[in-house]
Amino acid sequence: MGKSKSKPLFTEQCAVKRRLFFKRKKHYQTSQSEANKVKLSKASKAYKRQLKYEYGLYFKNFNHDLKSLHRTDTKEYWRILNQDREYYTNNDNPLELSELYKHFAALNSGDKIPDKTNNEILEKALLDSDCALNVPFTEKEIKSCIHKLKNHKAHGVDFIINEYIKNTESSFISLYVKLFNLILDTGIIPTEWVTGVISPIYKNKGDKQDVNNYRGITLLSCLSKLFTSVINERLSNFIESCRIVGPEQAGFRKEFSTTDHIFTLKHIVDIYLLKKRRLYAMFFDYRRAFDMFPKLHLSNKVLDCKSMVNYSFC
Repeated sequence: MGKSKSKPLFTEQCAVKRRLFFKRKKHYQTSQSEANKVKLSKASKAYKRQLKYEYGLYFKNFNHDLKSLHRTDTKEYWRILNQDREYYTNNDNPLELSELYKHFAALNSGDKIPDKTNNEILEKALLDSDCALNVPFTEKEIKSCIHKLKNHKAHGVDFIINEYIKNTESSFISLYVKLFNLILDTGIIPTEWVTGVISPIYKNKGDKQDVNNYRGITLLSCLSKLFTSVINERLSNFIESCRIVGPEQAGFRKEFSTTDHIFTLKHIVDIYLLKKRRLYAMFFDYRRAFDMFPKLHLSNKVLDCKSMVNYSFC
């Protein structure tokens, strides 16, 4: 008798204890003697004890596996967590396509950078053409990012998926090097790379008729994401080596975790509570922070940090 997939907690040991329990119960119903009553009581306790043990063991192993998946396979991690949740699908979207188009068009309009200002930023970036960030991309850099590509990801309008890129690495790596360096030198991005398909995802909260309660997931070219990952890797390494970002910034950084800050904050709260003193904290939750952030300020910030880069197309 194997373990049922629908009842992973009910093991063979549970089945044995259960059969014994019903056997003792039947004997007691046939002959309600004191001896049979004691045997039934022992069988019942043994069965409950086994169920409790299997329950604890199952969730101990489940939590261990879940923590491991969080580091190694995030897709499977979230699939397990969300398997019992009911999701609102796009097929039942009550909003008009025109309404969604206007909403996402307004979000993506961003800050319009005048040509004069854009040229000034480009000239400023070109002042240090020998900067480590401006050297041509190498095969090693691109291969490193290719090896980090994940399978089963959605493609863009060019229909190229990560599996294609990974399995043709040896044949096309020289082409990637030439293409990426051409883009680095000219600042010109292929049209297919900047064209995406927006899929509106309901946030599972608020009015379904309110367009603000939908998150737009843009499906872009996997090749363009490979290109930006190479840039991001180079920029991240440069910022870390030059110590441009302080230790207080834990988000979106390797070998850093916001959990450390949460741990620190908790201990500060505990200390003040122990001393019966007041502690004031302020938390900001910006709505559509990434959509509304002015990209011009980000470009100037990078340049002010002496990261003279040719990334005028970012």
